[in-house]
Amino acid sequence: MIPILKYPANPPTVGDPETIYQRQNLYVTFTMISGFIASRLAFMYQRIDGRPLRKFVIISVIDSGMIGGVFITMPNNPNQIFGPIELVEEFRLASGFTMGIFWLVLGITFGNVWEKLNTEGAQITTI
Repeated sequence: MIPILKYPANPPTVGDPETIYQRQNLYVTFTMISGFIASRLAFMYQRIDGRPLRKFVIISVIDSGMIGGVFITMPNNPNQIFGPIELVEEFRLASGFTMGIFWLVLGITFGNVWEKLNTEGAQITTI
C-alpha cells in the first residue's frame, strides 16, 4: 500500500498522457523494492531469537526505516494534475480501497493455501 501513497492513481484523461510509462515504471519499481524488503525481513524474522512481540517490533522498526528511506529517495510523481481535484481525490480513494481489498484477499488466499500444503510444518528457508 505504500507505493500508492507515493504514486497515486489518476483517473483517465487527468494529467499528462506523456508521463504514463514513467509513472508506471516508478510505481512498479517501488512495489518491487517493497516486496524485496518484505521478503528479506520475513526471513530475518524467523532467524531472530526471542519472543514474537519483540521480534515483531524489531522487524517493524527496520521495515519502517527502510521503506521510509525508499519513499524519500524515489523521485516525485512527474505528473501535474489538470482537472477537478474532487474527481481526482475520489478516484484515488476508490483506487486505494480497491488495491487494499485486492492485497488483503490475495494474502488471505495464499496464506490459507500455504497452511493446507504445509502439512509437515516446514519453515521457509533462504537459498
